[in-house]
Amino acid sequence: MSRRLARSTVSIRSTTVGVERSPVGVRLVVTRRIDAPPAAVWALLTDTRRWPEWGPSITDIDSSDREIAAGTRGTVRLRGGLRLPFEVDSCTENRWDWRVCGIRATGHRVEPAPADARNRPAGEAERSEGSEATAKGAGPERCRAVFEVPLFAAPYAVICVRALSHLDRLADECDDRAAGDTTSRAN
Repeated sequence: MSRRLARSTVSIRSTTVGVERSPVGVRLVVTRRIDAPPAAVWALLTDTRRWPEWGPSITDIDSSDREIAAGTRGTVRLRGGLRLPFEVDSCTENRWDWRVCGIRATGHRVEPAPADARNRPAGEAERSEGSEATAKGAGPERCRAVFEVPLFAAPYAVICVRALSHLDRLADECDDRAAGDTTSRAN
């Protein structure tokens, strides 16, 4: 007999925190809708040189791989100077997991935002009232970025809320630059 996981969420500054099953077990999920194409957000998440820009606990990264793949190894330097080894366990289309010091750590994924996407975990029932997300639409130019936190590391969800805010800002800056390139080429 399988046990059904009760779903509940809490909203924190345009970000939701809930619990759901992931490919690696039950996780605390931190989700934010980002007004950028999934590919742009995925590129930020998988470029090791960009990690210190969106990861508030990371100040530096040392890896021979700029773009992560399963098996990518390196070290991250945290605020305070502590260096920790990491290895990417899996990296599939729009989802990756890693281990830090040999311990399974945060999972990362990007998914297209449905038409009425607020910052809810994937699979949560859609509501019909209007929202900014509905007004802006959905589709290929909107996505949800999701961090999956092991339950033993629940306090780390606070860092993930900040990381998703940084990721949103970076994606917006990339989008603004791309729009500027289009405008300058048109002139």
